[in-house]
Formats: sequence, structure tokens, C-alpha cells
Amino acid sequence: MRLAPTLTAASLLAAVACTPDDTVQPDRSPTTTASAATSTPTATLPSTTAPAQAHPVSLQALMRKKYDGRDLRVGRVLARNSAYSRYFVT
Repeated sequence: MRLAPTLTAASLLAAVACTPDDTVQPDRSPTTTASAATSTPTATLPSTTAPAQAHPVSLQALMRKKYDGRDLRVGRVLARNSAYSRYFVT
């Protein structure tokens, strides 16, 4: 039966993936420098300038745009079965 080797391989992979890796050492380098420790903290104010215009077909610009669906056009059938029909839409 071919199911047994598949289950054995999946079990082995799960066991190996879930065990901790003892070879990874944490980073012990210092995170601050002497000059940073002696400086006084300053508050960072949010920028008051307008964000740069995104390209009109970038994801950022397309996500900002409001869509109401009135310009959608249903095209040819891409797939059809007993549960649904899938259409090309522009």
C-alpha cells in the first residue's frame, strides 16, 4: 500500500519541523552605543507634508479608489458547472 510511506514521511517531517534548533545562538551584540545613551530623546512629529502621488495603476492608488461597479461588463463564460458559472469581467 502506498499510503504508509506517505504517512511516515509526513510524520517525520512534522517531528523534525517542531523540534527546537539548538545550533542557533542568540545575538549578543550590544544594541546601544555610548553616544546614543548620553543623548537626550526627542519627540518625532508626524510629517505634515502630503504623501507623494502614487502611480495611477499601482496597488496603493487602486486601493484608494472607490469602486461602485457601474462600469463592470460581463463577458464570455470562462467555466460552467452545476454549481456556478464563471465569467470574464472587465
